[in-house]
Amino acid sequence: MSPRGRGFTLAELLVAIVLAALVGQTMVRLVTVSQRLFRAQSERAGLQATVRAGAMLLPAELRELSGEDLLAIAPDQLVYRAMRLTAVACRISATAVTLRRRLTYAYRSLSPGRDTLLVFAASGSGPENDRWLTVALTGPASAAVCPDGDAAVEWPAVVPLAAVSAAEGIPVRGFEVMQLRLYASTGQYWIGSRSVSGGEAQVQPAIGPLASNGLEFGFRRLDGTTTTSAAEVAFVDLTVRGQTDGAVAGGGGTIAVGADSVVAGVELRNAE
Repeated sequence: MSPRGRGFTLAELLVAIVLAALVGQTMVRLVTVSQRLFRAQSERAGLQATVRAGAMLLPAELRELSGEDLLAIAPDQLVYRAMRLTAVACRISATAVTLRRRLTYAYRSLSPGRDTLLVFAASGSGPENDRWLTVALTGPASAAVCPDGDAAVEWPAVVPLAAVSAAEGIPVRGFEVMQLRLYASTGQYWIGSRSVSGGEAQVQPAIGPLASNGLEFGFRRLDGTTTTSAAEVAFVDLTVRGQTDGAVAGGGGTIAVGADSVVAGVELRNAE
C-alpha cells in the first residue's frame, strides 16, 4: 500500500456513479408520483366541491319559488323571480308599503329598479283565487312606525288598488329577476347567473367547471307528468355534471378527465 493511502479505482468510481444515478432516478420517480397523486386529489376535491355546490345552492335558490315565479324555462336554463326578502306588512297605502322591521328578513338590501315587491292579496272566495300582486318600488326605504308603534321600514311604491288595505299581517316578498344557465367560457362549461332586472349583460360564473351537458332541468306538473309550460311547473328536477379542470391519473395507470354528477329535486311552493 502506498504511504499516501489508497484512492478509488476507476471501477469503484463507476459503481458509485451508477448507484447514485439509480438512487436519483428512484427519487425523481417518487416525487413525480407524489405530484401526480397530489394533483389528482386536488382535482377530485374540486370536482366534489362543484357537485356539492350544485346540490346545495341550486335547490336553495329555487325552493322559494312557485310556478308563477318561473318566467321562462328550458332544459339548460331558467329565468325566474329570485326571492331576496320576506316580510310582514303593517300598513299599505297607494304610495307606500310599510314593513314591520322585526319580521323582515332580507338576503340583501333591496334596490328600486332592480327589485320588486310581491304583496299577498286574499280573495275571500277561497285559496285558489288568492294571488300575489306586483308592487314597483319608486324610491329608497326610510324609517317608519307601524300603527301600533312598532319599528318599521317604509318603501315608496306604486301599489295596485287591490293591495291597498289596513295590511296588518299581510305577507310581502321581494324579488329580482335572475337568469340561471349553462354557458361556455375559455373552453370550459359553467353554471352562470345574471340579474336581468339589474341590467347585467354578462353572465357571471357560479359553479364549474362542468361537462358540456353539465346542467339539465326537468319540469313536472302536480301529477308528475312533464311539462314545458312554466305556469304548470310544480316540481323541478336538476342534474349537475361536473368534471375536473384537467386530466388526472385513474385506476390502472389511465389518465383522463374526472367526472361526477348529482341529481336533485325541488318542490315548488304551489306543490304543497
